[in-house]
This record gives sequence, structure tokens and C-alpha cells, in this order.
Amino acid sequence: MPADTIIERADRDAWRAANPALGVFLNEAQFEDAAARAIRSPTFAPSFRLLNLNQRTTAEQRFINRDDWDANGEPFDAIELEGQPCYGGLDLSSTRDLTAFSLWFPEAGKLLTWHWVPADTIIERADRDRVPYPIWAEAGWIEKTNGRATDRLSIARRLADVRQHYDVRGIAYDRWRFEDLRKLLNDEGIELPLVEFVPGYKTYAPACDAFERAVLERRMQHNENPLLRWQAGNVIAETDAAGNRKPSKTKSLDRIDGIVTAIMAVGIASRDEGKAEYRGEGPFWL
Repeated sequence: MPADTIIERADRDAWRAANPALGVFLNEAQFEDAAARAIRSPTFAPSFRLLNLNQRTTAEQRFINRDDWDANGEPFDAIELEGQPCYGGLDLSSTRDLTAFSLWFPEAGKLLTWHWVPADTIIERADRDRVPYPIWAEAGWIEKTNGRATDRLSIARRLADVRQHYDVRGIAYDRWRFEDLRKLLNDEGIELPLVEFVPGYKTYAPACDAFERAVLERRMQHNENPLLRWQAGNVIAETDAAGNRKPSKTKSLDRIDGIVTAIMAVGIASRDEGKAEYRGEGPFWL
């Protein structure tokens, strides 16, 4: 019987056939909770199937369910978030990627994301990526910078502006390509609560879990940002042998920079909020 059928029908006979310990020393209610999570989460499902249904799965899976993402699309006015506590994530671009910065407001359950694209390459990037960057820029979803490379000074000044309007508790950053921006921040006298974010499973796994919970609980209101909606459909998560996940830029279907910054922001916010709760007895972390 296919794994989808086993999970979705809640067929306990099939569960026991795949897992004879169920109801003996494995808690059946915990198993059912995990099965329910596997239905909701595209990336938790493979781990559930492998560890609890004894079925082989592929290591890379879509990270975000499009319907869940769209359910977080209620419009809001960013002005209402001024002065509220928030956490940021910054991803500086390579030659081909987008530069992105996100602010997540955990109390409000809302997300703001900025993207930067060099003005001189925006059309060729649109042709290459097959998305309407010029239209998104015209609508205010993308900030164009002068020249063929993203202007780091524009980013620094945007970060300074953000710091003035919001209660920024921390900004996660990857040290790769960051030193030029750090120098600009110092030269401009811009002080930011920077938090290094090491891009490995150890750092990304709890961040991905916290991000996923926020999406499923409708606490990732993204204001119908079209770049984020496009990127949400692109994200492929890599999973290690222990079931830890991280977004993969090399294996994802296309650009995911804005989603990555949102995950980073939620990740450092969750550190301040405390460790994930362990519910009940048994082997399942929910």
C-alpha cells in the first residue's frame, strides 16, 4: 500500500504491519500525531515514512506546501508594525542570486522582505529566471540599485532605516561575502545587532522547524509578496540521516533567497523564545 494511503487513511492495521511495536512500547497517540504532521509537512513526511513505516524515500523534498503558503497571504500595512520587536535575516547575493533581507515579527506573525537587483541587469535576469522582475520592481517589491552589481551601500542604508522604524532584536547573517558590507556599516556609523548564522544542519534544522510551524499555524503573514510566493514553490530541503533539514540553493528549482532569509530570521527569533516543546512521551518531537 502506498505511504500516502497509509498515512491519510489512518489505517492502524497497516501501521502495525509496518511497525509491530505500535501500541506495545510505542505510544499510539504519539504515532497518530506524527502521522498528522506528515500529512501537513512535505519534508517531515519522508522521515516519518522511513523511520515509522519502513519505506525508502528520497533525501530531497519540497519544503513548503503552496496551499499553506497562500493561506498566510492576508494583506497588511507595514506601518502597523513600527516599533514592534522583530528579527532579521540577510542573504547577500552572488553574481546570479538575489540579495534579500527579511524581518519577522513573532508577536504579530508577520513577515517583511526586501529584494535588491542591479538595474543594469534586471531585464536579462528576468529573461534568465523567467519571472517579471521589472514588473515587481515597478510595484515596489524589488529595489533596483545602480550598475551591474548590487550596491552594498543601498543595503546598508536600508538596514539603518529598518533599525530606526522597528525594534530589531537581531539580524542573522552568513559571514560569506559579508566583510565588504561590514566595512560599509562601520564607515557609515550604522550599528546593528548582528548574529552570525552558520549555514549547516545544526543551525538550519531548528530554524526550519520553527519556520514550518509558523507557516502551518498561519503566523507567517507575508502580505502577498509575489517574489516569496514564487520562491516558496522552489524550495527543496535536504535531509540528513537524523532527519534534520536545511534549504538547498543548489537543488532547489530556482531562486529561494527571500525564503532563506525568512528561515534565518525565524531561527534566531526561536532561540530567544526558548527551546521547542517536547510533547508527551515517546520518540516524536512535534
